[in-house]
Amino acid sequence: GRHLESQTQLHSRPREREVFAAGRMIAVRERQMNRAKLIPEMRRNAGRLVRKVRTTATKDEIPSQEFGESMNVNTDTLQAFERGRRTLDLHMVYLVAKDYSDPDAVEIRELRELRNHVEEEQIMSILNNSEMTIGKTIKLLRLSELASITEFAKKTGISTARQMDYEFDRKPPIHTILEKIIDTSKIDPETMPAQLIRLKRTSDEPMTLTELQECTLGQLVKYLRVLKGTTRQELGKKLYCSGKTIESMENTQLSPPAGRIDNLISWLQLTPESALAKVISLKAQKSEDPIPEEMFEGVLTQQYLFKEHLQHLGDYPLTIEDTELMEKLQNEASLGKMVKYMMTQKEHGILQGTLARKIKMPKVVLWDTITEKSIPKDTTIVRIAMGLGYSITHPVTQFLLRRAEQDRAYATYTPNLLFSADEAIEEVM
Repeated sequence: GRHLESQTQLHSRPREREVFAAGRMIAVRERQMNRAKLIPEMRRNAGRLVRKVRTTATKDEIPSQEFGESMNVNTDTLQAFERGRRTLDLHMVYLVAKDYSDPDAVEIRELRELRNHVEEEQIMSILNNSEMTIGKTIKLLRLSELASITEFAKKTGISTARQMDYEFDRKPPIHTILEKIIDTSKIDPETMPAQLIRLKRTSDEPMTLTELQECTLGQLVKYLRVLKGTTRQELGKKLYCSGKTIESMENTQLSPPAGRIDNLISWLQLTPESALAKVISLKAQKSEDPIPEEMFEGVLTQQYLFKEHLQHLGDYPLTIEDTELMEKLQNEASLGKMVKYMMTQKEHGILQGTLARKIKMPKVVLWDTITEKSIPKDTTIVRIAMGLGYSITHPVTQFLLRRAEQDRAYATYTPNLLFSADEAIEEVM
């Protein structure tokens, strides 16, 4: 009663009412500023590009409601994203923007470049986790394609049993198979995520700049060869020598002939003036002088992975809404309730049938997930998450996948609980 009385008295006096309203407005602006600080500049640029596509890249301005519905978000969420106060899955944003505009438009090209850069950083952050074995990495690549174990194995030309051996870390894939897996996935073979995956196969760590200073030319050549996913025989052909010669060079102080250094730099797709090319040339001369520090700074600007690249990776930039959602999901008792809660969120507010049609999933499969009649497949979880606007690298999607893995493991070792052991393994596919 006192609270209602005080509120009535406050709003009955004009001056105090203005002060009260101003205070609320300041609090709202502070919250908005705090949200903006959580979002990197690159993602804020994406919002500005989307607004430009929506308002100027087409003949008629696209209404916020229509554009938002295409991305399964409400108008407020879209406008917050355009103003740099909210994050959205850039892959989904790019696909929707491309449909509404010319695919060759400047804004679409810039948006595509932003998406590729952000996705690369997100994948690197996940792969940099010490718990990400080569098996879990291969599984992540498969789920990125929304493919079952059987479908992905067929694409890579291996058996389903062999694919399962890789994903369950029973054996690592040989070099040629791993290259096929990378080629089948969305990972660009020339990027740092692909280089980190190749190091995981051999359980090696990225080289540090200190190690680069101290290593021999042969050790550096071996490291760069592994990053590029090339065998000794393949490199030997590029340098006009045998694989045995490359092996001797990598394991001893033997240096290639002077004329081969240029071939090596060309094979690495470096210019003679680049920092890494200069490091190679200095090591070929076996100079005892230390390599200048400023040269190392140039090495980090090039396309080859070093440990220092990983030190600049941050956590996924969660907004306040995403953080609150993660806390809520951790308090939910089951995976089905998590999915149901996500579907009823204000920014999604999507019906079961609408979501099923959007992700091209039988309604009964989505219903079984929500009602907990079965533990959903990993591909089903990823499809649902993507339909709700979360990419496979988003912490929400990763949390759901980990929870499903825990439930599946519990069902495997608990008789008569949803699945037998064989059915639980089958369900992963």
